[in-house]
Amino acid sequence: MHYYNKLIEYYQKHKINNNNFSIIEMFPYSSGYLHIGHLKNYFIGDIFYRYSCIHMSCKPIRTIGWDSFGLPAENAANKLNIKPMDWTLYNIKTMKEQIIMCGLLYDYDRELSTSNYNYFRTTQIMFELFYNRNIIYKSYGFVNWDPVDKTILSNEQVINGKGWRSGANIEKKIFHSWYFDLKKYANEMYLKINNYNWSNNLKKIQQNWIGQSNGYLLTFKLVSPFKNFKFIQCFTKAPEYSKNMTAIALSCEHELSIQYFLEKNIEFDLEKLNSFYMKTDLLAYDIFGNCVPVIITYRVYSNVGTGAVYCAPQHSENDKAMLQDVGLVYSSLKEDEMQEFENSKEEYTKSLIDKKLAIPYVSNKLKNWSISRQRVWGCPIPVAYCSNKDCNLTFIYRDKNINLERIKQNSFQELVKLNMHIYCKKCNSIAYIENETLDTFFDSCWYYMAYTNPKLISEELNEEEIMQEIQKTLNVNYQVDYYIGGIEHANLHLLYSCFYMKALHECFNQTDKYFCPFKHIINQGVILKESYKNNNGQYITYEDYKKQKEIDPKSVYVLPAEKMSKSKLNTINVNDLLKKHSIDIIRTMLMANYPITSTYIWDDKILNKYVSFCNNLDKELNRLYDNIVEGDSNKEVVLYCDRIFSCIKSFKMNVALANIHSLYNHIVKIKNINESDYCLILVSLHPFVPIMTDTIYYKKYNKYII
Repeated sequence: MHYYNKLIEYYQKHKINNNNFSIIEMFPYSSGYLHIGHLKNYFIGDIFYRYSCIHMSCKPIRTIGWDSFGLPAENAANKLNIKPMDWTLYNIKTMKEQIIMCGLLYDYDRELSTSNYNYFRTTQIMFELFYNRNIIYKSYGFVNWDPVDKTILSNEQVINGKGWRSGANIEKKIFHSWYFDLKKYANEMYLKINNYNWSNNLKKIQQNWIGQSNGYLLTFKLVSPFKNFKFIQCFTKAPEYSKNMTAIALSCEHELSIQYFLEKNIEFDLEKLNSFYMKTDLLAYDIFGNCVPVIITYRVYSNVGTGAVYCAPQHSENDKAMLQDVGLVYSSLKEDEMQEFENSKEEYTKSLIDKKLAIPYVSNKLKNWSISRQRVWGCPIPVAYCSNKDCNLTFIYRDKNINLERIKQNSFQELVKLNMHIYCKKCNSIAYIENETLDTFFDSCWYYMAYTNPKLISEELNEEEIMQEIQKTLNVNYQVDYYIGGIEHANLHLLYSCFYMKALHECFNQTDKYFCPFKHIINQGVILKESYKNNNGQYITYEDYKKQKEIDPKSVYVLPAEKMSKSKLNTINVNDLLKKHSIDIIRTMLMANYPITSTYIWDDKILNKYVSFCNNLDKELNRLYDNIVEGDSNKEVVLYCDRIFSCIKSFKMNVALANIHSLYNHIVKIKNINESDYCLILVSLHPFVPIMTDTIYYKKYNKYII
């Protein structure tokens, strides 16, 4: 531990950051422990960072932060009878100690935490910017309700119908919730993805999630306005079918449907949303001015088009089924009528387009982001509601004491009971604050900006000055040059961040200046490991597997390598690993055999191989240290070192390691070496084995390589 602390102290003292270049790994949730996937992620960044420091006159920006709000802290706090804040701070301290043990070089002057007031104050300022532009709004809608975590989830946080954290079956409920308007930017962002310097796989995932479909928008007027609705807009790829429409069908999640349910006090089993249908008492005018009924049905998907279609049962079996469900009668077209329709449909469609009754329209399947959560340990939504019905003002508030008091509560239920309030800025009546907090993905959409400009979270600046710093950062550069993290974030963090930054530019009238926040994204592969079961189908540890196999070989068996999980008892204790092995051994082992983007299968045999290799390499370097002489350069040494650097530059870490093996095989054959070549060897090996090389370099030059 002494070496690591000494190294960090030396690094902090000698760092000269280059604010135009950054290498950042996705910051971790403050769970209290690092897992082996964290190590791989951070080692990739650290290897490339050390390489960059060697080849650049200034050190790139690289720091660590903590995604420290979130429900797990509340759950743990309730279980342990402590405050979420105390649990979180302890976890950050523990994880930071582990990171220092790993010998990772970070600029701790730029360290941040999303639950720190100075950070979430800026998050609230950004919320205010979006709110004032109507990018964020509050509306009734169906939400994904996690019955275990007792909170709302966004569509991206529901995986195969289950909550992304709890694994619980998701229910649908109508809530008055806060939303971020993703659809406003969806089509533009869909096209921009093509220009991103990302992997094709990552771009494809995002574009498939956004989805695009070309068609037409037809608008139909309601006979009698309902609430704020005077028209219904239908998306179609076949505008000619409107000639024979007999009804308009809405999805259950259409805004008009939800208002109708609320107004009419209609109760139905929300769990059976997938089979719900009804005929409303609403009517709309068709193309020819005839009245047609409006129905609500599960057969219309909310994420396709506008969530509203017109029914032409003569042309669609699905439309026919919609009408049959609600008992509506329709007349079939006779053969000659169908022929007439076919002959005239092109002319009819052209007339609709010419009269602008059918407007070309690009649809997407993206839904707006539900950003409010029923939690206490999260960024408070800075909104208050005046209790005076004559005023009824909804407004943004800024109150440090209120915000800090909110996050000190133990649970959401406890917070609600407090009925916290301030006073209306218009009529001075009591105004109750919003109890809900922001989705933690909202917090993580912009943290890399604070890495490049720490003033964004400076305690010394007021809100107006923070807003000026936001604009300055957008004008200069917040783009991460190399961003390292898992591809599982493709349609969560990465998607949200791009939309978020696009919207932030709009808040300052800079829509033409938007650029992708991540210049290059390196998606590391997941680490898999064998798991073990007994004949009862129960997972057992590797130690139990060995014991039982000795007694009865047929009583236990090995499963193919799968994702590490506590429930499968195939995780690796990082603390034990760090205590047992040098960081150099773990770094080289995790970079070996597979491209960093590929799935990595943990194998103790590979670990043992690198224990031996690193020991032998250390012996050879120390042998050559005692045999430095004046003489010509060794061409093979220079060649292998150049190859190592070249591979690191292109993130081919496994190939770089193969060249390190080749370099080792070469140096064992030479008796002595000149000082220049010896230094080149140390420097080229340094990104992979920093402790080994720094120890020797410091002994010779009384300083570290970086």
